[in-house]
Amino acid sequence: MDGKLGDVFREAILKPDLHIELVNVKAKVIGAYVNTYKFSDIASSAEPLSLKFAIKFLTPTVFRRSVYDCCPHCPYYVEYIEAARRGEPLKKPCKYAVECRGMTVPLPIPSLMFKNLARLWATFSGVSLDVWSATRWAERAIMIAGFPKPGIRTIRVYEHPTTNKWITGFMGTVRYAIKEDLYKEKYAKIASALIKMAEITNVGARRTAGLGMIKHIPIKMEDKNKASPISLNNLHQQSLIEGGGGRSKNNSLKNNV
Repeated sequence: MDGKLGDVFREAILKPDLHIELVNVKAKVIGAYVNTYKFSDIASSAEPLSLKFAIKFLTPTVFRRSVYDCCPHCPYYVEYIEAARRGEPLKKPCKYAVECRGMTVPLPIPSLMFKNLARLWATFSGVSLDVWSATRWAERAIMIAGFPKPGIRTIRVYEHPTTNKWITGFMGTVRYAIKEDLYKEKYAKIASALIKMAEITNVGARRTAGLGMIKHIPIKMEDKNKASPISLNNLHQQSLIEGGGGRSKNNSLKNNV
């Protein structure tokens, strides 16, 4: 936002009699604050991700699969990318690109999250980072490790109370882990920068409307919620109790695995 546009915006939102309505309650606007961030500062201050980390999705989050998620080595890939950027409909030499376009996924899948963030960085940042190589690395190396209690849940968000247009997103804390044999500090640092950016810009579809707000949480803060390991024997016995099974104790598994 340049200076002139900022002045116009400030004058419009700070009119003496300006009110906004929230849940049928009118509130007077008495101030507006804007924080500015530089991509260069985000990139330079990012610390490499540790082998374990967590992300808390504070508002409903959903990822949209697009032609960008298709096969980069396909001979039609560049053609599809250019058409998508121009907003033109796709032609149909490759059925896979057409099939994956437009699908929404309300799940914290690492590949979808980092592809979305890489597109944001490449589109709006003038700072050169190898975000696409880092994204391909994240697809192979980063996996979902668990959902601390109470887990994640999906929520349907309507565009407006009088319309039937809605989108489903998920909320909650997700624990991730990086495979030790695939850990690369260079890419872990870039991935960390993308997450830091997401804490400012939000992530996923409808992020400018408030969806996809996240917070990176050091894994130590999640240790108290870490799931306790359980043997197959205990799990089997617990399922019998909860399900009202009638097997005797002698028929249960004898050895822990």
